[in-house]
Amino acid sequence: MIIRVMSDLYLAYAPMKVPACQGDDDSVLVLAGDIASCPAALPWIKQMAARFQHVVYVLGNHEYFDYEMMQLDEIMLSAMPTNVHLLIRDSIVIHGVRFIGATLWSDYQKANPAERTRIDNGMIGNHLDSERVDMQACHIRDKTYLAESIAEPFEGKTVVVTHHSPSLSLVSGGLKYCYASDLDHWFDQYDFDMWICGHSHESGISRINNIPVVQNCRGYPGELTGFIPDLRIVI
Repeated sequence: MIIRVMSDLYLAYAPMKVPACQGDDDSVLVLAGDIASCPAALPWIKQMAARFQHVVYVLGNHEYFDYEMMQLDEIMLSAMPTNVHLLIRDSIVIHGVRFIGATLWSDYQKANPAERTRIDNGMIGNHLDSERVDMQACHIRDKTYLAESIAEPFEGKTVVVTHHSPSLSLVSGGLKYCYASDLDHWFDQYDFDMWICGHSHESGISRINNIPVVQNCRGYPGELTGFIPDLRIVI
């Protein structure tokens, strides 16, 4: 199976034309969040649905801006084309490959006081109403779902898709707990074949316990993230 991977496109800041690659109509496009605030992302998502055999999509924090979580989840789930698989704590098997997805969020309570203050002031939540959204509870809910789902036996290959990173080692600079969680032990504990994530505004293929972790973040206009618009991964 050929997978094309991208995240953190921020289409409201700069439109993007995805370059065509041979075999796109037989490929899976994986979108690891922060495509655009929703439902503004829908027209672009539908264009991708017409080009790719399947689209696997996990929401990032930017998709939730100005919406209550449950409200946006319902809007997006009801609007997806049949070949777009929006994984809100959900999974889909495509040609024998299991995709397990959730936003994941981050283990904010492990951040130092300065990091937590910046989170509480909206650095990550931004337009999310912190009085209505318990970010730590969201993280625990998503992490619990992922752990239980990955642990379920499956004979084929398994790809985990999240917006936030599963490892602090994949984030450069400070404020690591804003972007990632310390889940490196999962790469020893569970049986899966690949993890795809975004949010870090970095790109590359790293390995934890020899399991590839794929990031391909475009980022904001002018950022040098190493984004490869025609990146193709074989699973």
